[in-house]
Amino acid sequence: MPADPHGTAPWPPRLRMATATATGLERRFGALTGEDLTPPAAQHRALAEARATVPGLGALQRDLVAAVRDHGAAVLTGTPLDDGPLIAVSACLGVVTAEDNGFPCRMVWDIREDPQAPEDPHAQQRDRFDLHTDSTFSARPHDTIGMVCAQPAGDGSGRSLLLTADRLVQALRAAGHEDELARLGRPDFPFGPGGANDMAPHRAAVLSLVDGPARVRYRFDLLHRALGRSTAYDPAAAEARGALAAIAAVETVLTAPGLVTSLLLGRGDYLLLDNARVLHGRTAVTASSGRHLRRLKLRAHAAPDPTSSPAPS
Repeated sequence: MPADPHGTAPWPPRLRMATATATGLERRFGALTGEDLTPPAAQHRALAEARATVPGLGALQRDLVAAVRDHGAAVLTGTPLDDGPLIAVSACLGVVTAEDNGFPCRMVWDIREDPQAPEDPHAQQRDRFDLHTDSTFSARPHDTIGMVCAQPAGDGSGRSLLLTADRLVQALRAAGHEDELARLGRPDFPFGPGGANDMAPHRAAVLSLVDGPARVRYRFDLLHRALGRSTAYDPAAAEARGALAAIAAVETVLTAPGLVTSLLLGRGDYLLLDNARVLHGRTAVTASSGRHLRRLKLRAHAAPDPTSSPAPS
């Protein structure tokens, strides 16, 4: 397990779901579908019931919330793989939403090789997927991203890549990129869907260093394409050129040996990460390796009412 980038403990921390907890979740929620649990109220009720009836879930929720809050990411082992139990345990951290999760949108989206897939070619093809923020082109990217391993690649390919925003800031400063770091903090970088869409992109900073842990919003290919259009068509494109130089500095420091954490998820390992504090990616996947992950996207919510009525049967 890689070392914590801010200490000596393993990072991301690993938590174990007890067999009794997994069994209880499967028994109660195994027959429910993503459609059953789409309404946030249904998820709140499911979590309230699970905390009351599933052994160990209350303590697991406290530990999981604390781990993601304190470290930016965590791996939960022994996680059930069916939609109902997976959504129920994910509700410990927020509201699971189908918004921008595959096409057509799904509560739980299967990530496996599909060369013909048009909707998310990076996630479903074999090439390396560089470090990025999920839903980066949305007005408000999702708060938490979860990816559970249903089947690891038989040859060890498709390793998950992780980097905290704090660690990225440290690397930029160590490399003498103070000017670029300041530029990355300006909230004028264009994040948009790209392509032929005429909608104006959302503007935001790549890195935010105001209070608490650093926050990041980044996807090089989308930024480079949008900024490149600005330099090509705007005669007064000095600002865009400065922004391009800033993201070029990010790409340079990302190649530093030992900076990025790499881990191979095993079956039932559920990687949960704060989408604003941790960049994630993936090494290339070998053809026919069998790698299969299931992805969920979450919005933050207030604590559910433990007195809510039971989940749907």
